[in-house]
Amino acid sequence: MPIEPVWAFYPKYTWEIISTHARMAWQWFTIDRMRRRVRNDPNRRSHADAALTPVVDDETEMLELFTHNEGARNEVVRTRKIHDLTHGTGHTLADA
Repeated sequence: MPIEPVWAFYPKYTWEIISTHARMAWQWFTIDRMRRRVRNDPNRRSHADAALTPVVDDETEMLELFTHNEGARNEVVRTRKIHDLTHGTGHTLADA
């Protein structure tokens, strides 16, 4: 490939740097706007993500995560068996 002339290289390079920084600034602005909206929400403490709530025994038969395939079902059985052997029966899966 031939060497690109200086008068063609530097304008392209400058545009590349400016456009990259502009995209990064726009992403930062978007994320900061989301962060501010969440921080200023008066109900932000009342939200509970389902992924962070403890699993109870009856959910292991309903949630797709635990019933998706045979391996997942076997893991639930194995975890319950280990829990029962180490802690005794009568405890929930969330206690494990």
